[in-house]
Amino acid sequence: MRYTLYIILALAGIANLFTACSKAEETVQPESEYGYFSLDLEVAQPNLSVITKAMGVDVNQFSVVITGKDNGYKKEFATFQELKEGGTLRLEKGNYTVAVSSEKTQMPEVATTPFYAGDKDLTIQANFFSKCEVTCLMQQVRVKVKLEKELMDALTGVGVCLTNGNAGGSHNFTLSPTGESDEIYIKPTDALRLSFTAIEKEYQEPISYNELLKYKDERFPVANDYVTVTIGLATDGTKALSTRSADRAFTIKMTVQ
Repeated sequence: MRYTLYIILALAGIANLFTACSKAEETVQPESEYGYFSLDLEVAQPNLSVITKAMGVDVNQFSVVITGKDNGYKKEFATFQELKEGGTLRLEKGNYTVAVSSEKTQMPEVATTPFYAGDKDLTIQANFFSKCEVTCLMQQVRVKVKLEKELMDALTGVGVCLTNGNAGGSHNFTLSPTGESDEIYIKPTDALRLSFTAIEKEYQEPISYNELLKYKDERFPVANDYVTVTIGLATDGTKALSTRSADRAFTIKMTVQ
């Protein structure tokens, strides 16, 4: 009788073990539902040629956000370095978006440093390793002003300003004695305007200019453009800032570096 009781208790224990395993399987996804993911970052310099991390942009400090399109998953990493130190990331199979940016906040209207961002869609397959490569692009236009020496010698009280209309953002450039300005980074829109004011030394006449910032072919600058605005004395094919004298017309000409 006692032997029979031991058998019954043993069978009951085995039954409880199987029940517990079944409940665990209901709450934990089987290993076959997961895949693995790693990320590689690049930064595109002007003209979209890819540069390496050694050329001045530290992508290790970029923030990374991984968002699931179908399963509600969201994981944020303060830096790319943090993600790498965590090793290969395991994700449930499905579709994701990987978003990367150089700042934790939104891009400012005007800044003294570039803002990089990029994103890419990613599909994780069960039991597969997926490598995601994201190229981050500078989201602003870099603008710098250069006044030619001959023009600087003829003027006083020079002021150069860049504005972005209703999009917000403006900057008054600081000019060095050589006529070169500081550089700024601004949102690219079709409302970018450059204004230039000065006093002509010889006649004490005011010189002014205010026009949309465009290339010679009428294109507007776009994200990742490096724009240098050169202001100098009139030459053929340039626009006059002053029509007082055909011999001393002031002009603006724009080049892209």
